[in-house]
Amino acid sequence: MKQPLVSVIVPVYNCEKYLKKCIDSILYQTYRNIEIIVINDGSTDTSEQILQRQVTIWPEKLHVYTIQNSGVSVARNLGVEKATGKYLMFVDGDDYLGEDYVTNFVTTAEECDSELCVCGYTMLDETGRELYQLEPTTYRKDTQEEFPYRILAILGRFYKTSFWRKWNVQYETDRNIRGEDIPVALLTNALARNVAVVQQSSYFYIQHTASARHQMRGLKTYNLPIQAIRSCIQIVTENVRGTKWQFFELGLCRVFTTLLFDLGRGARHEKLIELISFEEEMLREYCGDYRRNRYLGIWSGLSIPLQQKIAVKIFLLIYRCKLLKTMVYLLEQRGPGLE
Repeated sequence: MKQPLVSVIVPVYNCEKYLKKCIDSILYQTYRNIEIIVINDGSTDTSEQILQRQVTIWPEKLHVYTIQNSGVSVARNLGVEKATGKYLMFVDGDDYLGEDYVTNFVTTAEECDSELCVCGYTMLDETGRELYQLEPTTYRKDTQEEFPYRILAILGRFYKTSFWRKWNVQYETDRNIRGEDIPVALLTNALARNVAVVQQSSYFYIQHTASARHQMRGLKTYNLPIQAIRSCIQIVTENVRGTKWQFFELGLCRVFTTLLFDLGRGARHEKLIELISFEEEMLREYCGDYRRNRYLGIWSGLSIPLQQKIAVKIFLLIYRCKLLKTMVYLLEQRGPGLE
């Protein structure tokens, strides 16, 4: 039986230090039927030369498209347009994969007829030292669907291409926005049929000091994908019911908690008011029955760290008491030295 083609989309911007290792880790997968679609997003270092050298060796497998610098979301969306595989996945140009990464995904996706498969990841610093590993937990439909909501990023996710295109999934392309992968992950988690979790953590994510998450904290430089999250909630509300909605609601409350308590710390007054007003509006309009959602409880039995369950519970308690806006005075930027 012929192996299904897998499209691996790699956005690249000034990744010369890590790029060859990234591409080699895809080229030398034990799974062989792969096309690698690299979108060089106007790199100004030697990334283009590194890619062209590899194209001469792997012309049938490696496809490089160079565009004017437009941002990672434009690069990812273009990569999806170019994809011809039955499945698609994303790898950032400074990360790399374990050799059986794709094999394990394809095996599971084919056996389960999955539109979305998710796995764990390993975080490394710039020297290669392991910082953290998120190991997959058991996934059971209707009772333990929480794991995909613990990874709301591009890493560790494997999609059926027809599913992605059916729902016209797009990354937010506003270059002043970060966290554009959050609404995409929320949306696909909720809409996918036959989600499966793969027991591996062999996506190796390089944590840089100038990572997007560090840049997002305090909301000083970039904005959050508020409108994309709003659109995501509206689509899910129209198409999802029952237990699947309850797990989506759990994921949404986890996102709201993180955005406010983590990324919102040190933000300007007006930014916090905007964020809190949005979260209050979404909870009021779409999550009116959240108190009946047993998966939001501390003793839900789900495989989520206790401190994260407590944080969500505190967030919802503050919301229920109509005190979210008082958090502004605890979280907002203080002192003239902060910019």
